[in-house]
Amino acid sequence: MQPRKPPSSEEILREQEARANAARAAAVPPVNLPATTPAATGNGGNLPARYSDTPDEDFLNEIDSSDMPGTRIKLAQSGSFETPDGKAIEPTTQFIFLGSETLWGYLWLQKGEPPRRAMGLRSQGFIVPKEHELPDNDPATWPINDLSGKPQSPWQKHVYLVLQEVSSGALYTYDTSSWSGLKEAGRLLRHFDRLCKTHPDRLPVVRLTKGTGYRKETGAPYPKPVIVVDGTAPRTDAATPGPAVVKNEMDDQIPF
Repeated sequence: MQPRKPPSSEEILREQEARANAARAAAVPPVNLPATTPAATGNGGNLPARYSDTPDEDFLNEIDSSDMPGTRIKLAQSGSFETPDGKAIEPTTQFIFLGSETLWGYLWLQKGEPPRRAMGLRSQGFIVPKEHELPDNDPATWPINDLSGKPQSPWQKHVYLVLQEVSSGALYTYDTSSWSGLKEAGRLLRHFDRLCKTHPDRLPVVRLTKGTGYRKETGAPYPKPVIVVDGTAPRTDAATPGPAVVKNEMDDQIPF
């Protein structure tokens, strides 16, 4: 069997534009929908958990709304990247970034209540609602943030970055919602978009490392994520577990 020819940059852009146009045509403003209708997806019934093309995907979303392929990675308070079982992700670990699997949007979290999602796949044209369009978002009812002492919306921006470990082929999802984490995610996605145009047959190879930020209120230091781009790997390596051939084009923080 002949290997599948990777799509050209023009084909990728046409497909993304077609999906985005279809999503816009089908979109219903969330503010016009009931805010209390229950749904199996755990999103209150008024916002799509994610944009999908087939009934098969819709059913999978109903029975598993986690939307996190593989093992979850979070930046711990200690400054290390860890999985839920406490396993540390070494800063030397390389991952292939599967940019087309990026999930983004808003996650609604309230103590004692199930989470609700206004999230979807970026590659499938999901349109992230504006903050004022989100239901149950009256500032008068916002809970008080324990750190700032100020009211904070229960709807928070989240981005899920899907990563495949170069050495093992294992899948991970880096979930970020902090300002510094979202900024790094945005930089990586812009880099991914440029790479799709210039080298559509390759994907970024990255590492997760720790940087230091300083709080505006107190000047106190805090750990922040830094995504380092080491180079690229063929798209075909992302589909087959095992060591990938990494082309070292850079060894620095995302160049923006």
